[in-house]
Amino acid sequence: MLSTVVGTSRFFGATGQIMEKRINLTLTAPYHTYGNLTTSTKTIIVAFHGYGQLAKYFIRKFDFLDDSKYYVIAPQGLSKFYVKNHTRVGASWMTKENRLLDLKNQLDYVQTVFEAETQTIDWTKVRLIILGFSQGVATVSRWATTHQIPFDKLIAYAGQIAYELTEKDFDFMKSEAEVIGLLGDNDQLYDGENATKFEAAFQAVFPKGRFEQFKGKHEVLRHVLQRVL
Repeated sequence: MLSTVVGTSRFFGATGQIMEKRINLTLTAPYHTYGNLTTSTKTIIVAFHGYGQLAKYFIRKFDFLDDSKYYVIAPQGLSKFYVKNHTRVGASWMTKENRLLDLKNQLDYVQTVFEAETQTIDWTKVRLIILGFSQGVATVSRWATTHQIPFDKLIAYAGQIAYELTEKDFDFMKSEAEVIGLLGDNDQLYDGENATKFEAAFQAVFPKGRFEQFKGKHEVLRHVLQRVL
């Protein structure tokens, strides 16, 4: 297969020129689903895992849902790496290295998954919930605004909306759409003043959004999901 170099960057080493080049590829990437997408499906959930997690484990948090009425789609970060002394594998949505390129690739991938799964859906009959946990919150918010996803509910679970987004970026939202921010009262990443800043950042983007704290750490709890879904 013939591919085309689509970009270059120049650097200068001790003895000569170093070039970074970019090339377009056909990428095959996994994602996971829970339930059966049928005419009985009432709600579709697109759920984004956190840093160092895998979609196949993350999606199990939704296994309490009635799979005849709910259908869950869990994309997975394109970058994988070893965690816990190489005993497990985790994934990440992006890093600061080639950040803009990672953002483009991840959003293209997520949108392709979404379109492939929902191309026959009549959204007047099916509710759409989008959810991100931890690092996945930034990803779900960027995806929603980039493609103006017509969600009925957005859940930001223990993670911050992408820092570059503002209230105006969500002008496309349905007037009746619901937005919920969640944070554990013992979250090890957002404690003390950080928890206050977390809530303030959420409310700055969603002044009418609902912010809740639950008893727990930086983790996805089924009973919390059950309550907000």
